[in-house]
Amino acid sequence: MSLLKKFSPLLLLFPTMAVILVYVFIVSHTGVMGYELSEKQLQLGRLKEQVKELDIKASELSALPRVQELSQQLGLSAHGPVEYLNPTPAVAVK
Repeated sequence: MSLLKKFSPLLLLFPTMAVILVYVFIVSHTGVMGYELSEKQLQLGRLKEQVKELDIKASELSALPRVQELSQQLGLSAHGPVEYLNPTPAVAVK
C-alpha cells in the first residue's frame, strides 16, 4: 500500500478542520464586532444628548441678562463715552 493512500483521509481531514476553525473564528468575531458596534452607537446617542444639554447650558450662561447680572454682582460699571486719539503727524522726517 502506498504512503499516499495510507494518509489520504488525513490529507482531507486537516484542511477541512482548518477551514472549519477559520469559519468559526470569523463568525464569532463578526458577532463580537456587531455587539461592540451597537454599544458604540448607544454611546454616540448619549453623547449627542449630552452635547445638546451642554449647548443649552452654554447659551443660558452667555445670555445678556445673565452677563448683566454677573457684572452688577462683581461691581463692574458701564463705560462712558469713548474718546479716540487723533493720529499725530509722522515723527521721523526723510
